[in-house]
Amino acid sequence: MGRLKQALPHAPPVGGRPSESLVRHAARAAVEAALRPIVVVLGPDADLLAGQLSDLPVHTVAHSGWARGIGSSLKVGLECLTALAPGTDAVIVAVCDQPHLSSSVLTRLGRAYRGSSAAIVASAYTRVAGVPALFDRAVFPELRALGDRDGARTLIALDPERTLTVPFPLGAIDLDTPEAYERYLAGRLD
Repeated sequence: MGRLKQALPHAPPVGGRPSESLVRHAARAAVEAALRPIVVVLGPDADLLAGQLSDLPVHTVAHSGWARGIGSSLKVGLECLTALAPGTDAVIVAVCDQPHLSSSVLTRLGRAYRGSSAAIVASAYTRVAGVPALFDRAVFPELRALGDRDGARTLIALDPERTLTVPFPLGAIDLDTPEAYERYLAGRLD
């Protein structure tokens, strides 16, 4: 991306006031969905980003090994979460570079999980299933065994029979490049 993605504004300024950052937007969505505990794994500039979240009921974890890959961050987050709440039945994994993430998306994952026997409840977009996704406690050992460069989608794709999907078409908008971010700010959904 060439700059600290998590700190980028979630939307264009309104009335001269900047919007919240991408990481704050994602954390606020989890708070509004009443998820607890909420763990936010931070990489570079963790202190700066943690300061943006200080008024939210979230736990931040500075992950010095973030450059090893998303799998390493998932494992750090899971370890923190299970230390805070050892009896946790399930975990929702979300990322901050999906700007259309909302509390309603996260709530739908939880409702689908409670109404099924699925081990994984994933978001469905663009012919794939991905994050945000909910993982039952039975899948925690597999999350812990992920390779450092493997993301949650690796487990989701491993055994489609154990995965229930919930539609989230706007989840396909992922701000991984400066061009994608500029298109998003300009209101283009392509």
